[in-house]
Amino acid sequence: MISAIIVNYHCVSLTLRAVESILKEKQDVEIWVVDNSVDSSQARQLKQLLPSKVNLIINEYNNGFAQACNQAYQLSRGELILLLNPDAYLVSGCLTVLKRALLSDHKIAAVSPQVYWDDDKKYYLPPSVFPSAWLLLCDELCQLHPLLTHLQSLLFRFKALRVWKKNRGSIQVSALSGGHVLLKRSAIEKSGGLFDEQFFMYYEDSDLMLRLKRADY
Repeated sequence: MISAIIVNYHCVSLTLRAVESILKEKQDVEIWVVDNSVDSSQARQLKQLLPSKVNLIINEYNNGFAQACNQAYQLSRGELILLLNPDAYLVSGCLTVLKRALLSDHKIAAVSPQVYWDDDKKYYLPPSVFPSAWLLLCDELCQLHPLLTHLQSLLFRFKALRVWKKNRGSIQVSALSGGHVLLKRSAIEKSGGLFDEQFFMYYEDSDLMLRLKRADY
């Protein structure tokens, strides 16, 4: 089973679209929606409009994205965990391809799809970048001369094109976004759990990716 987790924050219509895209996939899926809006109108709409099979958690306080995901994760039953941002949605067949890739090798802990910027699927989002001391140093050095900035841009362009041109099969990357990723529960548990709740929002996924790598995935 796949457990899908979506955190809603003042975007019911987008959350409903994301849920619908998951339900259309021909997979054994349970869906968890966690509402962090702290807004009675949002909560009422979710209760009224979400399909009855969707599990809904309404928080009285917004304690952050990481904690909201953990709430649903701890109650979920799936061997695989899908994290999906409410402003994202799956194209037909996406979940099947992700599941096949994730289970193709016991060393793979997390997979993500190519992500489009627009509904017409014309432009890709840039690939995720793993934060590091080396990257911070490069950013600082680039302040010294425009040529260094240009070289850094060319390097990122090379890495991005490598990902964007890979339209079949899989490719290993340095990081994946928590906004659209499928993970193995066994790998999550081996690496110390889903998200560190000290991260209110942002970099919780970078921390998870680091822990997965350290767990030899």
